[in-house]
Amino acid sequence: MTPKDKHLSHRLGLRTFVLLGVMLFLAYCNTFHVPWHFDDYNNILANPRVHAEYPNLSSVTAPFVSLFQEGHLKRPFAMATFALNWYLGKDNPIGYHLVNLAIHILTAYFLFLTLVVLFRTPRLEGTYSRQQVQFISLLAATLWALNPIQVQAVTYIVQRMASLCGMFYILCIYLYVKGRLSQALTKTSFLLYAGCCLSFLAGFFTKENAVLLPVTLVLIEAAFFQDMHSKKVRMTFFGIVLALGIATVIGGAIFFFDANPLKVLNYEGRLFTAFERLLTQPRILLFYLTLIFYPAPHRLSLVHDIEVSTSFYHPWTTLPSIIIIFALVGFALYKLRKWPILSFAILFFFLNHLIESSIISLELIFEHRNYLPSMFLFWPVAAGLEWLIVYYRSKNTVVYCGLVAFVPLLLVGMGTGTYVRNIDWTSEKFLWEDAMRKAPRSSRPYHNLAWSYYERIGDRDTALVLYRKALERQQNNISVEAKIWNNIAAIYHYRGDFQNAAEYWKKSHESSMLRVNPQYRLALALTRCDRLDEALDHVDQIIFKRPQNIKALNLKGVLLLMQKRPREALPFFQQCIKLAPRNGRLLINIGASFHILGDYRKAELFFREALKRTARDRIAVLWRIKNQLDAGDLSTVDAELEDLVSKVSIDKLIAWLRKCFTLKIYKDEVLVPEKDSKLIERIKAQYLRKTDRIEQL
Repeated sequence: MTPKDKHLSHRLGLRTFVLLGVMLFLAYCNTFHVPWHFDDYNNILANPRVHAEYPNLSSVTAPFVSLFQEGHLKRPFAMATFALNWYLGKDNPIGYHLVNLAIHILTAYFLFLTLVVLFRTPRLEGTYSRQQVQFISLLAATLWALNPIQVQAVTYIVQRMASLCGMFYILCIYLYVKGRLSQALTKTSFLLYAGCCLSFLAGFFTKENAVLLPVTLVLIEAAFFQDMHSKKVRMTFFGIVLALGIATVIGGAIFFFDANPLKVLNYEGRLFTAFERLLTQPRILLFYLTLIFYPAPHRLSLVHDIEVSTSFYHPWTTLPSIIIIFALVGFALYKLRKWPILSFAILFFFLNHLIESSIISLELIFEHRNYLPSMFLFWPVAAGLEWLIVYYRSKNTVVYCGLVAFVPLLLVGMGTGTYVRNIDWTSEKFLWEDAMRKAPRSSRPYHNLAWSYYERIGDRDTALVLYRKALERQQNNISVEAKIWNNIAAIYHYRGDFQNAAEYWKKSHESSMLRVNPQYRLALALTRCDRLDEALDHVDQIIFKRPQNIKALNLKGVLLLMQKRPREALPFFQQCIKLAPRNGRLLINIGASFHILGDYRKAELFFREALKRTARDRIAVLWRIKNQLDAGDLSTVDAELEDLVSKVSIDKLIAWLRKCFTLKIYKDEVLVPEKDSKLIERIKAQYLRKTDRIEQL
């Protein structure tokens, strides 16, 4: 390539990048204020691994450090980008959306470059002119990038895992093909192959799907470089694919499943078996294809109602779907040499669905899973449109003009569909109401609308109605019912209806015996109801399952204190302190134990230390006042009360004390001192002019 050609190529590349950037910005310009949704909470907002607080490398590299400490893959590269976002903007979603859109633009651009270089491979070189190559490549990349089905991978913040993996995946393919097209092993080709390896590793550490990249490169060799008529070549490729398959299984066992590949068959929490999932996926794959080629916003949803295939004949579409899948793959393999573009697009789609659309015990369906597999599907579409335009240019002017007008209209339609689909993501209410309309049989939209919207705005009555509707609908896994009962119980607990809270937490615990949290909440509700023996029984069960569960150990100690068994309580608090030495509230409970034992001196030491660590927690103040009052140190009592009176109004003090004396256990952690007439009299003395209000105590 001459220097002039290189200059023109660089200018074309820059223009293409700008054009893709502008189109995608317009399609996604209404997403920058889209709030957090669904899995964003656990993976980002409530994940301390990504909460980088300091301007140093260690805070951003923490996800990689955890990889070596814990021994298995947790998508550290994606988590590192979230950590960087968190450091720069905390929980403001704008920065996350900007990064997600930038990744999508780069991915579309790398896809364009990859298609261009694939046209220079031995099997395609010379079949299209330079202008045709540029038109087909740009149209294919744009149709893929503007497709509304990609919204879930771009607008849904946590699915950066899918889009970033896709970016590294296509970059790896581009660098590999560029390296293969080099005339000899030069410094440039070496750098290209090195970049290819680094891209593979980056993709692998972003999402597990990248493990199939070596197999994809073998497919590229077969489709665009090698003469597959030779039996020797075919046998060689078969051996390579077999070796890569074995390496993938071993690598997956090491990185994904703690050296236990049978974990992929762990369907303990699912409402379907491995065989049923395998039977259902062909129907889902064909459904994905209809969404890709007819991505009308009214068809797209975060949740889809999918009936599980229980046999080859139920539902009846199961067997036909399996036959169609095998027919498509067989056709692609048979026509691989004659029609490499179409065959490669088909094989690439099904190959890159193997991780999430086969036997691994994942949920059945999500649209973002098509981000990577769909990358080449519009290549044959663009090539077909280009052929039709060229064919009818001299044959039929009307058809030619119609085709020329159809292409920009198609792109505008795709972009508009993406913009409209993004509107559904602009609030939790819109998103889950949209999912309720499109998946009315599924419990998830009802449950998540109640939890993520109505509970947060304080409309718990509507939330309860939605939770009850969710219980009547199809659930996606066994734990959903337990979560719904848990959330209903939490509403009753918030309202102070501890009896109902206890009953619903009992249902939550019984519907999912492996979950510890509902049982802990059940024990708390029973504590509020003064059913201490029942509460102790549940706490003992939790400690048996999780001997180092701090909350359970602390609650066990509090329950023993409430039963006037301070000597038995102390070892549990001491064990908690060993596990969480900075927790000042544990010191309050230890001080309370010594107070009940009558050792006021030791109690005073712990209360004073607790006050230092908890920024003068009012429960610690109250305990210290009571302790010194019982010890006869009235000067300290008056000093503490005077300080309290100067900082807290009478109305707030009355409300707070009344709540504490009613609850008996504060913030689910700390024992409240019993209501004491001497203590009340001392408080009255500090509010001499307001003793009539104090009578309310």
